[in-house]
Amino acid sequence: MEPIESHPQPSAEDAALVVVGAVDTGINPYHDQFQAPGITLPKRFVDVHTGKPPIALRLAQEGTFDERWTSDERMWMSLEKGALYWFEGTRILAMSLNEPSPDGRINDGGSHGTEVASTLRTVSPEAWVVMIQAPNFPARNDTTFAAFDKAAEGIQWLAEQPWIDILSLSLGIPGNPPAPVWDALEAATRAAVQAGKVVVFPAGNEPSASIFQGTAGPPWVISAGGAEPSVQGEHATASKLVDVVADFTRVAAGREPDEYNHAHGTSFSAPEVAGNIAQALLGLRKASNETSAEPPGVLCVCNDTHLVVHDFREALNASAVYWNTTDWDPLNYTSTSTLDFLFNPTAPILPTPWVQMGWGYVGNDTWRTMVDFLQGHPPPAKPDAAKQYMAAYQAAREAYWAAHG
Repeated sequence: MEPIESHPQPSAEDAALVVVGAVDTGINPYHDQFQAPGITLPKRFVDVHTGKPPIALRLAQEGTFDERWTSDERMWMSLEKGALYWFEGTRILAMSLNEPSPDGRINDGGSHGTEVASTLRTVSPEAWVVMIQAPNFPARNDTTFAAFDKAAEGIQWLAEQPWIDILSLSLGIPGNPPAPVWDALEAATRAAVQAGKVVVFPAGNEPSASIFQGTAGPPWVISAGGAEPSVQGEHATASKLVDVVADFTRVAAGREPDEYNHAHGTSFSAPEVAGNIAQALLGLRKASNETSAEPPGVLCVCNDTHLVVHDFREALNASAVYWNTTDWDPLNYTSTSTLDFLFNPTAPILPTPWVQMGWGYVGNDTWRTMVDFLQGHPPPAKPDAAKQYMAAYQAAREAYWAAHG
């Protein structure tokens, strides 16, 4: 069947919904996890720069990935740089900032973006995902760093769309490049938060302090570190000094429509955190029967209170949980891989867990506690020592980025 390209008529009435933006390697929209038959395009999804809704694309529905891609090859090769598309029958929108490749645009040749989107959708199945495809980040010895500007361009576009609520940005940046390359990224993420969007970054997969990174370091973003819940331990190689920790290992969508793989890294901790925020936001919007966008900077209204980015960060911090030192079981990996012990080393949690876990662990159901918190039913308070430590950590971030930002 030939793919159909058109400008669809948006739905007449928007239901409560939540939208998460990502900048990554692209996405594989053929995967079963992304299918939502009968879904219609919300009328608010309009590019503020063009005034137009996304262009609808109808994908082949049968066969392997290669068979479907071959059937749709003409469509993939015709996609335009900077144009926003919607894959019919999914909650996936996408745009490419890349030059043409043998696979066309948007299609995720490296799987990273697909796995990130899959993690988001596992935690928040009804979330809409806007994937901005940007060039892969350079090798450590590449001194051009042009990919940073493209990533910043994608983040800036997401920041300027009033219908996007959350940014989950698992950018694979190698090491800590020279400070000037951070400038555009910093400006874009700051603009997103100032526009009322929550921004989540992975802390990284090197045991260094994330506070100095232009991604997870700035105090206006949420830094997500890595942990292994089946082992109940800190992931030894994940970057330190973080807001919260989440699953370092995820089962995520693979290349074939029904394939799932084990993905490793804080790249997948970040979308788990973002997915919880999305699910909490969606739950509150449904509870209040919201059907239209809130005023600028307001994410939702709960009990006549306008909730903003700070409120959701506070709810996340309060809802994350600490593990005990005695809970650590380094051989209790639930993955089917027998090599997890070697490739995913963990460390036990200290009697002062906030040093390793920030505010604590965020799992797939943390959003439920967040909703209770935002409705006025907070969980048990964190120890005073944890509050003091995390306040000092945030103050250090603010001081560092005031001097270097």
